[in-house]
Amino acid sequence: MIVGLTGGIGSGKSAAGKYFVELGIDVIDADHVSRNILDENTKAKDLFIKNFGESFLDQNNNIIEGLSMIGGLSVGEKKAPMFDIVNVLGSHMPKDQPRYLMGVGKPTDIVKSILSGVDMFDCVLPTRNARNGQIFTHEGSINILNSQYKDDTSPIDKKSSVVFAQEHSKSYLRHLFKVNEMFGIRIATLMNIAYYFDLINEIKFEINNNSFVKWSEDYLKRYDR
Repeated sequence: MIVGLTGGIGSGKSAAGKYFVELGIDVIDADHVSRNILDENTKAKDLFIKNFGESFLDQNNNIIEGLSMIGGLSVGEKKAPMFDIVNVLGSHMPKDQPRYLMGVGKPTDIVKSILSGVDMFDCVLPTRNARNGQIFTHEGSINILNSQYKDDTSPIDKKSSVVFAQEHSKSYLRHLFKVNEMFGIRIATLMNIAYYFDLINEIKFEINNNSFVKWSEDYLKRYDR
C-alpha cells in the first residue's frame, strides 16, 4: 500500500509520514510526484513554470508504479492554472493507471477534472462547508444561513437520496443552525456526502453510456457560477 501526502507533509520524516511508516506503509511526496512528466514534456514544464514558478522543479521525483497522483494544486492557487496543469498532466499520465487528484474539490471541480482524465479524489470540502451552512443540492449549492430561507418550507433537496432531505424544510434546517443545534450540522453533512455519491453515480452512468462529455457541458452550464 502507498500513501501520498501533500501540503508540506509528503515525507516519511513528517509527523504524519512517520505514522504511516510505522505501520509499514510507503509514503511519497504527492506534491512532487508528477514532475517527472514535466521533465519529459516541454509544454507541460513551460506551463507549470509560468503558473507556479521554477522553485517547484528543483527536486528529483518519479511517478510511482501502479498509481499516478497529482498533489499540491489545491492549496491556494487560482482555479484556472490548476485546471491547466491537471489537463496537461492528465493527458500524459499512463492510461493504464488510476489517476488521483488530491484535495479537490467542489462538484464542478470534480466534473472538470474527470473530463481531464482524473479518476479519484479526496477532499474535506463537503463536510467542512456543511458545518458552515453550505449545502450542495440537485438545484445548486445554497447557504442555509441566508435570510431568504427563514420562511422557506420547501424540501431541502427533493431529489436527494437522503430521505430527511426530502422530508425536512429549508426553514427547519436554518432554524437548527441558528440555535446551534448539532442535528442541523449532521443533516447538512450527510446531505453533502450523499450529494457527492449521487453525483459520482450519475457520472458513472453517463460514462458507461458514452454521454459524459455532453452531460458535463449541461451540468457546468447550470452549476459553474
